[in-house]
Amino acid sequence: MKSQCLPFRQIPHSTPLFTDFLSWVPSIQPFYSRSPNFAEWLKDETSAVRYDSVRRERVADILERQNKAWGASPKTLENIARLRGGASAVVTGQQVGLFGGPLFSLFKALTTIKLANEATSAGCDSVPVFWLATTDHDLAEISHVSVLATDGSLQKLTAPTQGAHDAPVGTVTFGPEIEPLVEAAAASLSDSEVTRFLRESYRPGENFGSAFARLFSRLFADWGVVLLDASDPELQQIAQPIYLAAIERAAELDDALNSLEDAYRSTLRALTAALETRDLETHGHSERVVTYSLRLGREYGLDSQRIKALEFGSLLHDIGKIGVPDSILRKPAKLTDQEWVRMREHPAHGQQILRGIHFLEGAARVVAQHHEKWDGSGYPLGLRGEDIDLCARIFSVADAFDAMTSDRVYRKGKSYEAAAQELDVWAGRQFDPKVVEAFHRVPKRDWEELHAQSLVKKEESIEVHRMIQMLESQLEAVVS
Repeated sequence: MKSQCLPFRQIPHSTPLFTDFLSWVPSIQPFYSRSPNFAEWLKDETSAVRYDSVRRERVADILERQNKAWGASPKTLENIARLRGGASAVVTGQQVGLFGGPLFSLFKALTTIKLANEATSAGCDSVPVFWLATTDHDLAEISHVSVLATDGSLQKLTAPTQGAHDAPVGTVTFGPEIEPLVEAAAASLSDSEVTRFLRESYRPGENFGSAFARLFSRLFADWGVVLLDASDPELQQIAQPIYLAAIERAAELDDALNSLEDAYRSTLRALTAALETRDLETHGHSERVVTYSLRLGREYGLDSQRIKALEFGSLLHDIGKIGVPDSILRKPAKLTDQEWVRMREHPAHGQQILRGIHFLEGAARVVAQHHEKWDGSGYPLGLRGEDIDLCARIFSVADAFDAMTSDRVYRKGKSYEAAAQELDVWAGRQFDPKVVEAFHRVPKRDWEELHAQSLVKKEESIEVHRMIQMLESQLEAVVS
């Protein structure tokens, strides 16, 4: 197995937030405490590490036991001895999956090898460690894999293995059914060293965790990657004081998380307001549609996690328009066919901007799908029915209601009755009928109160926008 350096910019779907960080241009630096070049700061960080010697010895014993059980190479055992003696660890990890999981798992492991070698060369003895996530419960997500068939096409292989309901994937054990699946993969991979590794790793009696570990132990034997299964009871016992401290400080941590979330929310609202200054006519639209979406989402019965996804997705739904030129976005006349193509790219642009931001994963689906329609006639993917994200379906109704009831230069907004009737007309075509039913369950007075509140906020926002424009004009005059 050979490895080479692959720039993150060449990896599909890398979020611009991450690639901008890697660029380390002056405009990015104020937002981060460390540069992406860890060679610049690794000595400072390594010298600051204080790790209890007794705990280090216990962890090293567990790592040695685990890795020997998976067929560790001499290089791996050597690296465990280095850890025992005081070396630092460069750690990555991945949810265990069928036949090693996604290709990105290999990239992660190779990256830890590279960084550990660089740190050691710089005088900070380090070893690569790969964390096996065996306690996840989503068996359907990790029980399949795609391999290249002999004709170059992707062949999907799915393990029929089942465990107890909602059991951790690391406890789901293979029976004889895994053998024909391994042979199907072998037929695509031909007779090779990797084929032998698969046969030695994925066999009856192994589980998703141990089979994954055996495969990676063989793939990365020459580099001595140390594998770690954190579900080990002895490791849990070592970590017990940390868990207890977390419980004791739960209220404090909860307050800190809420403060952080409020900070995120304020930042995103400021970003949205800045983007909307490009179009005064729809200024405040995102704030209004957030209010409508949340009321409708609660009526529908969304849980707290989906409510957050709906809130942030509604707020950021048009963030992709940052990539649409003003000549198109603010064009007073009808758009040409070519201009419409550019305009309809904004959901995909928005999803790309948010990709990789963990707490915005649900919001990113709203951003990507908010122009999809129930009958499949929407864009950009032409999704249909329940294939469309539920939060995106709820947002679609709230967005349409706002569009119909808001005043425009060329028309006055419709009444509640007219807008509600229009939603009924398009239920089953543009909108999810169940979401429209939920809309009607909300009392009319609630919608009217929310609408009245949004008008006050819009006037305030427009006044602020005018002040900003005036100050910008004065500044330009001074500069001139």
